[in-house]
Amino acid sequence: MRAEARHAASRAVAVPLVTAALALLLTTGLAAAGDGSPPGTVRGCVGDAGQLSNLGVAALWPAAAGKAPDPRRAIRPPVVSRPLEPDGCFTLEAPPGDYFVGAVIRAVDGGWQGPPRPGDRVFLSPDAAGDNISVTLQAGQRIDIGRHDSGWTYAGFTDQDVAPTISGRLTGPDGLPREGLLVFAFTDREMTSEPLAVSEPSDAAGRYLLRLPEPATVYLRAREHYGRREPSAGGSMGIYGEDGPTAVTVPAGGDRQERNLSILLIPPSNERPTGIAGAGAAIRIEKTSSKSVDTKN
Repeated sequence: MRAEARHAASRAVAVPLVTAALALLLTTGLAAAGDGSPPGTVRGCVGDAGQLSNLGVAALWPAAAGKAPDPRRAIRPPVVSRPLEPDGCFTLEAPPGDYFVGAVIRAVDGGWQGPPRPGDRVFLSPDAAGDNISVTLQAGQRIDIGRHDSGWTYAGFTDQDVAPTISGRLTGPDGLPREGLLVFAFTDREMTSEPLAVSEPSDAAGRYLLRLPEPATVYLRAREHYGRREPSAGGSMGIYGEDGPTAVTVPAGGDRQERNLSILLIPPSNERPTGIAGAGAAIRIEKTSSKSVDTKN
């Protein structure tokens, strides 16, 4: 009887904790973007004109800060991304503003979304000469940048001893590693601004490496893909912190503390907490280790 009582008490505590985590995640980082102005459109093509089996992605990044995307140093999430058409062409819509334009042709089929993977061909920003393509979009304007075939092969991060880094391991409730998730770094606690950087997908051991373009204090969120759209049942998404978003200060030499994250899955919509706006997610990311390590990565 005592054992049954203990089990019942454990269940009684577990349910509110999971519900609280859901409530937090359902209301974090899902702010809508844009001010209602008609979008502008960018049209272009990459790769060889005769190739009709291109798999890849085209994207736009804010250019107001003058920080062009360069995946060899740090991966900046785009504000807009769309799959390439088979001939390597693309059409991107975005609110009025200044943007860098970039594209990736995948070397192997692993889905069109996400950052460059080793072996992929990178175009436009930066191109093979190190130049960037930028556009200024007006409301309702359509810009055609033509075809660009000057690409280069992505081989992963370079300058490993320069960029500030955050690293750790992602595991599920069963303790098994979670592969293929992205970890995003935001500079605001609400995580409604554009992310500063994103990791490469976690590997088979659940390890991730997130490189920042500069030292910063950031808040971490994990999910399976770019974009603001709400995740579907069975997916993963969440924040770093036991009781809410927890700041991670990353100096120039990198974060020397392992940031291990425990992942929960998103339940079907009819099993989510009621009375909370948005679909959100049911992943909880916890500080499961504070062990110091001797290397930055």
